[in-house]
Amino acid sequence: MVHWSGHNSSVILILTKLYDYNLGSITESSLWRSTDYGTTYEKLNDKVGLKTILSYLYVCPTNKRKIMLLTDPEIESSLLISSDEGATYQKYRLNFYIQSLLFHPKQEDWILAYSPDQKLYSSAEFGRRWQLIQEGVVPNRFYWSVMGSNKEPDLVHLEARTVDGHSQYLTCQMQNCTETSRNKPFPGYIDPDSLIVQDDYVFVQLTSGGRPHYYVSYRRNAFAQMKLPKYALPKDMHVISTDENQVFAAVQEWNQNDTYNLYISDTRGVYFTLALENVQSSRGPEGNVMIDLYEVAGIKGMFLANKKIDNQVKTFITYNKGRDWHLLQAPDTDLRGDPVHCLLPYCSLHLHLKVSENPYTSGIIASRDTAPSIIVASGNIGSELSDSDISMFVSSDAGNTWRQIFEEEHSVLYLDQGGVLVAMKHTSLPIRHLWLSFDEGRSWSKYSFTSIPLFVDGVLGEPGEETLIMTVFGHFSHRSEWQLVKVDYKSIFDRRCAEEDYRPWQLHSQGEACIMGAKRIYKKRKSERKCMQGKYAGAMESEPCVCTEADFDCDYGYERHSNGQCLPAFWFNPSSLSKDCSLGQSYLNSTGYRKVVSNNCTDGVREQYTAKPQKCPGKAPRGLRIVTADGKLTAEQGHNVTLVVQLEEMNSVTRKPNVQQSEPVGLNLWCSPASAVDLFQAAAGPSILPRGPEPGDNLVKPSYAWYFPETLAPNNGDVQRTFIQVDFGDGIAVSYVNLSSMEDGIKHVYHNVGIFRVTVQVDNSLGSDSAVLYLHVTCPLEHVHLSLPFVTTKNKEVNATAVLWPSQVGTLTYVWWYGNNTEPLITLEGSISFKFTSEGMNTITVQVSAGNAILQDTKTIAVYEEFRSLRLSFSPNLDDYNPDIPEWRRDISRVIKKSLVAATGILGQHILVAVLPGLPTAAELFVLPYQDPTGENKRSAEDLEQISELLIHKLNLNSVHFELKPGVQVLVHAAHLTAAPLVDLTPSHSGSAMLMLLSVVFVGLAVFVIYKFKRKIPGINVYAQMQNEKEREMVSQVSHPESRPHIPQTELRRPGQLIDEKVESQLIGK
Repeated sequence: MVHWSGHNSSVILILTKLYDYNLGSITESSLWRSTDYGTTYEKLNDKVGLKTILSYLYVCPTNKRKIMLLTDPEIESSLLISSDEGATYQKYRLNFYIQSLLFHPKQEDWILAYSPDQKLYSSAEFGRRWQLIQEGVVPNRFYWSVMGSNKEPDLVHLEARTVDGHSQYLTCQMQNCTETSRNKPFPGYIDPDSLIVQDDYVFVQLTSGGRPHYYVSYRRNAFAQMKLPKYALPKDMHVISTDENQVFAAVQEWNQNDTYNLYISDTRGVYFTLALENVQSSRGPEGNVMIDLYEVAGIKGMFLANKKIDNQVKTFITYNKGRDWHLLQAPDTDLRGDPVHCLLPYCSLHLHLKVSENPYTSGIIASRDTAPSIIVASGNIGSELSDSDISMFVSSDAGNTWRQIFEEEHSVLYLDQGGVLVAMKHTSLPIRHLWLSFDEGRSWSKYSFTSIPLFVDGVLGEPGEETLIMTVFGHFSHRSEWQLVKVDYKSIFDRRCAEEDYRPWQLHSQGEACIMGAKRIYKKRKSERKCMQGKYAGAMESEPCVCTEADFDCDYGYERHSNGQCLPAFWFNPSSLSKDCSLGQSYLNSTGYRKVVSNNCTDGVREQYTAKPQKCPGKAPRGLRIVTADGKLTAEQGHNVTLVVQLEEMNSVTRKPNVQQSEPVGLNLWCSPASAVDLFQAAAGPSILPRGPEPGDNLVKPSYAWYFPETLAPNNGDVQRTFIQVDFGDGIAVSYVNLSSMEDGIKHVYHNVGIFRVTVQVDNSLGSDSAVLYLHVTCPLEHVHLSLPFVTTKNKEVNATAVLWPSQVGTLTYVWWYGNNTEPLITLEGSISFKFTSEGMNTITVQVSAGNAILQDTKTIAVYEEFRSLRLSFSPNLDDYNPDIPEWRRDISRVIKKSLVAATGILGQHILVAVLPGLPTAAELFVLPYQDPTGENKRSAEDLEQISELLIHKLNLNSVHFELKPGVQVLVHAAHLTAAPLVDLTPSHSGSAMLMLLSVVFVGLAVFVIYKFKRKIPGINVYAQMQNEKEREMVSQVSHPESRPHIPQTELRRPGQLIDEKVESQLIGK
């Protein structure tokens, strides 16, 4: 890392690092300093610490005497500061690691530091003390304020991520960036990694509806959506330049893959017109997009671009910011003096426009502000740009004519303000010669700079390019140390240039002297004079030109045709310009042309082509829409929802609003102009407050809020009164009379869940319009509980119900997975019925979709042909320790089962225990017909009866108990026995007796079923969870264990009767 300290300074600093490829890290570093333009060097390791490993060197851009060194973060986190051009250093420990630094453009001691953990720090003392500004900052998306655009010079612009991963644009002061002091200039979220702060402009991106939308703030005013031609439909955008109050942007449209279109904006950066189509692009080493566009230094408005035409890439040049483009005229002769036969437009000169990212190499194209007419680049002559047969070319008249100077690629360095050009061959081989030109590349002389051939790694010239000293650094072999060669050309000149050594040179474009509305004349050294220039003289004079059609570009919505006229595009309606202003005000009626920004022409056709102010005509409301501020069709119960009214056309004059409602509301009249060219510059008319989009905003058209000043038209009788009525659909409506827009929109709170029909109607004397919005009001779904029996019989219908908390949340979708089904059952109802045809354990899952949230619950149900069920109760002391949560019930169920097995000797596979929610504590004991894995030894109905009797006997003897904690014994009692076989297993009886018995049974069952259905609560089949219960359950407030009817223990019921009994006594859910 080599650095020349600064302008008119003889100090050079060099930082070298030794990288160990075996260890994969830097093992040592050295700092070198020269005070005599690189003639001698001093090693400063003892001044920074002999064991200190340095990783980076920074120089303050506003005071080159201030140097900052960073240590290797893998060893220590420190920085070393020098205020005397690196002669002495002070070391400061850091409690964070620095990944990158950003110096303030004006204040030499103000620095921003970014750490690898995405934290941004600030220092007002050149790194001696640091203060945390913000966490979660996006890399390379933090900026200092721009002088002139921000009133506070210590303002910091940054993009930060929220806890949920969204990105926001924030601003705050470097020493005061608390939650309360931060500002959000752009309302809502932005796309990640999209914030750009450049000169007077701030850019952000927001994707909605699958399309990116771009927004700009000019001079820190409110954001407006950037307006490209209607069907550009951009996929990607890159800001190329923001010079001279204008945005130059490269846009990749929907039908482009490896090319971009160049667009140029008005002063505010809002309205863009096409400058050049299909500019070639490529990918950089890190995957970044590189546009083949080069801005020529020293001449404003001059660009070179490589355009793709029929799969051929050709180089074009413009002198007026893209208004006109031309191919490059090839040289008349080649390097040997032979004529070049190249006829436009079939053959031309093509240049490679990539700029070097290495600060120590010049790249393949170069120009300098201090040498405005000289351009050096590599390229080829032919029908298209090629990567073979590359030569070097130079232009000394700003691209009008070119000369071939080398047949191979060279790096070119500008010395003495372009008075000396130094060329060094691009090669992987060692070299010992370089070339010098003192006449703008017309002739070259060969010089030797080293006696031993050197592998050149880079060349460094003094900042400002005013001297004739350069440093070449490289190595003699791949294993040798660095070698530095100082080259001083001062001895070539014996004097400084005087006035008589210069001649005037007029900038022109193929003979046209008026460029950007002015004639500019520069001073250039005469080619035969060999003197040192010193400081740059600049332009000698500038004279404005008379305006012609060439000084005007097509306005937004207009396209240039073959006859040179700007005519409306097919999608653009010029008459729509008048629709975005209020009656009694004025708007600018475009002529289809707008003067190129920074063009200095005067008079001529200026008046003819300039937009004219006209009175706004009266119009009926049209294009009315009502949307939510976030673009969604849902709102949350009990929370403010902001509704926005959008109008394409309406005229109004503001008076005090007549709001016929007690609660405070606000109305936004968002207008979506198809084209409002230069309306912002109107001398009279409404002020525009562009609305920034909120998260989820899905508006294709840009939206603007129109604020009508508190003034009436000169003739009050000509005023159109506009009436606005909004009905929220819940019995509340509001009305307005000529209400100016309010930033907060219409705020309303819905107190019930449902789908509401929101209507808005706008009327004036010329007509009316209405719009409808169907708004879904929901409340967040917090919990889902799947209710179904623990055990059921084979081939019997089972009801499963999803119980929600809260119970009313709006429109829901239920997805059911059960049995061996590979496809789910999707319903809009929270209950389903199904059967299991085989015995075993089955899992049932329900997923409930509510808006963007999906909650689920899973339960397991046992399926058998027959089983028994016994209700259990416990000694009252258990209730004192029952927190009524699922985890506790699972653990107690396991303890009860263990106690039953110990007291009865019954195999655990026959027993299933589930503690029920609620108080007093109760449980359900299931006796199951377990069979071994071979399928044999399956228990019969008699076996189940014997197991049930044994369990009841032990329970009645108080033989089942367990110790809850030391000193706390809990007894388990039998409440009642339930369940019976599905088929009659008793011996056969006579036919008549059997018929009589069956008749009695059926009559009894009919009476019982009718009685049950009269008592049954419809739609609820809720059971306590089994041992796999995972989530919190809720106890109903309408049914309590105390209200359960007492059933004698000897009463036997079938499984179906058990289910009915549970339905009315086991309600869950608040």
